[in-house]
Amino acid sequence: MDFNGNDATNSNNNNGGGDSSIRIKPIDNIIISQETTSGQSLPSNSSANVVLGFASGVLTTSNSNVFIGKNAGKNCVNGTNTSVGTSALRGDASATVSGNGNSCLGQQALQTVSSADDNSCVGKQAMKNLTTGDSNVCFGKGSGLVLTAGSHNTLLGTGANVSNLNAQYAISIGADSVVAENNSCVVGGSTTGSRINSIITGVTNTCDLGNSSRKFKDIHLQGRLICGSNNTVVNFSAGTPAIGDTLRATSTTAGGFQPRILVVEITNQDTYTPNINLTDQLNIVDQAQAFTIANPSGSQSEAQRLTIRAKCAGTNRGITWGNIYRAMGVALPSTLLANKTLYLGLIYNGDDTKWDLVSSSQQA
Repeated sequence: MDFNGNDATNSNNNNGGGDSSIRIKPIDNIIISQETTSGQSLPSNSSANVVLGFASGVLTTSNSNVFIGKNAGKNCVNGTNTSVGTSALRGDASATVSGNGNSCLGQQALQTVSSADDNSCVGKQAMKNLTTGDSNVCFGKGSGLVLTAGSHNTLLGTGANVSNLNAQYAISIGADSVVAENNSCVVGGSTTGSRINSIITGVTNTCDLGNSSRKFKDIHLQGRLICGSNNTVVNFSAGTPAIGDTLRATSTTAGGFQPRILVVEITNQDTYTPNINLTDQLNIVDQAQAFTIANPSGSQSEAQRLTIRAKCAGTNRGITWGNIYRAMGVALPSTLLANKTLYLGLIYNGDDTKWDLVSSSQQA
């Protein structure tokens, strides 16, 4: 080796095979190879390249490349790339590699790449078949093996992969995990036993799933939903809530999902006791006797609403009220007029433990 920076080749020290050579050519390039073509095409202005290995790094216009291993970066003619491993970033035998900003570590990693840019991978045969996709990250033996032209994918784990060779923005985490759709994430392997079984937060009551402006569209559940400080349980295996249904706080089965406006209709009773956990509107139908509206049962909460709709036939019927109903600007009616519909609107006042009547509308 010429320590003055001149090309120095010792063809007599080939250890029985090829042209063993150590070169610094031109300035700042280091080439160690048993193949005379390695680095031979470096232009006079090319610099800061490191080429180590048989037939590695046949470069023409590039700077700051690192190719280590037999055939590593063999067909690269442009860009700034880093490859370590036999045939890593080699390129197809019939085409040159023009991609830029690629980094790979592992035998045959990014082997058939052509014009792909800014990909990073670690592992034997990681992204081996990628040709034109950009900005992918793969970590693990055989990760991203299906990809040919996909971009912006993140695949972590031995055999982590996509099912679509042109996948975009897919995330697959776990050994042999496979993501089938663009803009989707899979966590866990390809079989039931290897998939994730639970997600545990770092600190209690600090982890959100979405937020008020960016919500999840669908959550598919099979099993139980446990929520709230009282560990309310809903067993979805027993049924499925309908669109617009809500879950009552005391529910313990899928049957606890009720329509958002819960309507209870009762015919001709002498006493009505609204269960406020199950009633948003109480319809009193065909009342044929005087009746009492007793204090509601259930867990009453601040500002909760209750609507009462009542109608009787024949003659007027008397109304008696429980002691936690209170008139607020409108009197509690004492009579239900015959053949006339009456609407009453009440709001719960938690400070005073009262159901305040705030509206009353009688059919003309």
